[in-house]
Amino acid sequence: MTGQSPAVAPASQVIVTRALRDVLGVHVSTQKPREVPERYVLVSRIGGSSRTFATADPRFLVECYGPDEVDAEGFAEEVIAAWRALRSHGITHAYDDQNLVPNEDPDTTRVRFQFTGGVQIAL
Repeated sequence: MTGQSPAVAPASQVIVTRALRDVLGVHVSTQKPREVPERYVLVSRIGGSSRTFATADPRFLVECYGPDEVDAEGFAEEVIAAWRALRSHGITHAYDDQNLVPNEDPDTTRVRFQFTGGVQIAL
């Protein structure tokens, strides 16, 4: 070993939840809240890795919850727009996979729309 430590990717779920929370002003986390707000977002890492020495490229499932179908879909569109524009907390690029879809969640009274996407984080 040359004595130089390799760049280690940060905990990307923390980065994207904080960035989205700052932009949207709603509850954003990796787990369902105990007290369910009218609207909230769940973020789960689904893959990705560091492709270069300078960036991490994690991928995510983003679940958007609202009180009814129309509100949840509109809220999900807001979340996607915010996601694509993320340029803070070390995020240099963000994209979605153009796959917004409703997905019933039997464990809540809220309606869920979800999409997948990724971010690039500077190391």
